[in-house]
Amino acid sequence: MSEHLVSIVIPVYNGANYLREAIESALAQTYPHCEILVVNDGSTDGGATEAIALSYGEQIRYFVKENGGVASALNMGIENMRGDFFSWLSHDDVYMPERLSHQIDLLSRLSSPPEQAFVFSNFAYISAQGQHLWPAHEGTVPQNIHPMLAVFQQCINGCTVLIHRDLFSSVGLFKALPTTQDYDMWFRMARRAKFIYSPEITVLSRLHDSQGFRTEAARQEADVLWLRLLHDITPQEICAFEDSEETFFAHMGKVYGSMACRAAYCHAWSRATARERWLWRLKPQVLLKEIMYHCGILYKVQEWRSRRRIIAENERGERK
Repeated sequence: MSEHLVSIVIPVYNGANYLREAIESALAQTYPHCEILVVNDGSTDGGATEAIALSYGEQIRYFVKENGGVASALNMGIENMRGDFFSWLSHDDVYMPERLSHQIDLLSRLSSPPEQAFVFSNFAYISAQGQHLWPAHEGTVPQNIHPMLAVFQQCINGCTVLIHRDLFSSVGLFKALPTTQDYDMWFRMARRAKFIYSPEITVLSRLHDSQGFRTEAARQEADVLWLRLLHDITPQEICAFEDSEETFFAHMGKVYGSMACRAAYCHAWSRATARERWLWRLKPQVLLKEIMYHCGILYKVQEWRSRRRIIAENERGERK
């Protein structure tokens, strides 16, 4: 097990600001059996991104393609990888040195075949300047979490996953979605794989203003995705990890309310309150959120809070 080749795929578009740090963290892995694939997704920064990638020579495998989004760049990496396992590294994130060693060791101790395992781990946030902020999960995710629960709790960071290439043969490649290609893929894999969570922090995930998921278009795309997944999940899948469908949909209504995903929120609450015995569970603050949705207020509040948090984080990083 310890000699399996791992392919680290780094998709990048106009990423000269952080790419070198990402590549260096991939090269610094204590697990020796790695290859690094950098996929330039049609960068338009005058060759700055390409110059950084080419400076590593034969230490990496470098690919260039027309701009098509993160999903298409990841797919090019998967199609060209030589390894048994796929590992994703965003150009603005950083691997911890033991990231792959720890996960390969975890796989070697499983009773189930590694081809059926989907390993993901804890991670920590860093500011645009690289200052450590906070860990994502603090004892809230069980190791043998139900796959669908992991998906709907949104506790999977794509840059922490280790996936056998055979799983892509089973479920297909990433769909051409600008910002939700990850959870679309995790949902499909949740029906095929055994999900294993590791509490160790293996990745530093950078927060900065230019990230695509912070836009209004990304919020709308997320709304469409979660609405679709709420329709697609079966009653049998829900009851495998939740007491009832109503409990599941009530919880998801609160989650999508905080995300300002209006369509997913409304669908979840309509399912949760389908029976009259659930009406008493509607708390005043939930009703207030529903009113704010119809007035178009809640999203603006959430967007303002998110931007203020990022600005504050970056200001703290600059002071340090």
